[in-house]
Amino acid sequence: SMNRAAVAVILYYNGSDFEVLYVKRSVNPRDPWSGQVAFPGGKCNVSDRDIVDTALRETFEETGIRIDRESVLGLMNDFYPINRPELKVTPVIILINTKPKVKISTEIQEYFWVLLSKLRRDVVNVRLSSGEVISTEAYLYDRFVIWGLTARITRRLIEILNSI
Repeated sequence: SMNRAAVAVILYYNGSDFEVLYVKRSVNPRDPWSGQVAFPGGKCNVSDRDIVDTALRETFEETGIRIDRESVLGLMNDFYPINRPELKVTPVIILINTKPKVKISTEIQEYFWVLLSKLRRDVVNVRLSSGEVISTEAYLYDRFVIWGLTARITRRLIEILNSI
């Protein structure tokens, strides 16, 4: 359905810690998450067989990374973005054993790998697309601010990895 989306949580284990791939979305007035840090992903389309297909297709379109279904560890419970509460977003957790080359598409302006242990949780002020400034929990890494839906998924990811 058009109200379903997937994001790819791509993990690489470097021997001592997990690294995860984030992208910074291009500034685009039609994108509700314009300019924000996110996981690769997007809405389902009719050609997708299932939600895993959506995550793999969107990852390839945005980053040029081809992932096979054998690398998919599983799905997280669904999330609902605060700015699009009708949209059901399923995070697809993927484990890769070599760090792929990323080819940036027009949809993203940059990408970065994050050592999960290096994320700092803090409260920050962010400006919404409406111009309103809100105070919200976020993760800080280098010059990047990870907030909103992506921060909520990140928090759940850290809980999951800490429990195994």
